[in-house]
Amino acid sequence: MAELVAHATIGALIAVGISLISRSSVFFLSGLLPLFPTFALYAHLQAFSVAGNASVKLVAGFGLMSLVPYAVYLVGLLALIDRVGFRLAVALALLFWTSAAAVMIGLWRMLDVESLV
Repeated sequence: MAELVAHATIGALIAVGISLISRSSVFFLSGLLPLFPTFALYAHLQAFSVAGNASVKLVAGFGLMSLVPYAVYLVGLLALIDRVGFRLAVALALLFWTSAAAVMIGLWRMLDVESLV
C-alpha cells in the first residue's frame, strides 16, 4: 500500500511541476516533464520482479515503440491547432494517437516479439 501512495505522490508532484512550469517564462519545458520516465521505471521494476531481464527488455522495447503514437499525436496537434482550434485539434490528435497505438499493438502481436527474446 505504501508503494501505491508513493507512486501517486510522485505523479501528483509531476502534475504540480507541469502546472508551475507552464506558468513560467520557460513554459515550453512543460512538454518535457511528462516524459520523465517515472512510470517507465515503475513498469521496469515490476517487470524485473516478475520475470527478470527478459521481461524488462520487452517492456523497454514496447516503450520505445510507444514513442511513435506520441509523435503522431504531436504532429497531429501541430498540424491542426491553427486550422480547427485547440479543442478539436486535441480531440483529433488523441484519435490519431489511439489509431497509431492500435496499429502498434497489432504489429507487436503479429511480429510475435515476445518469442524473439
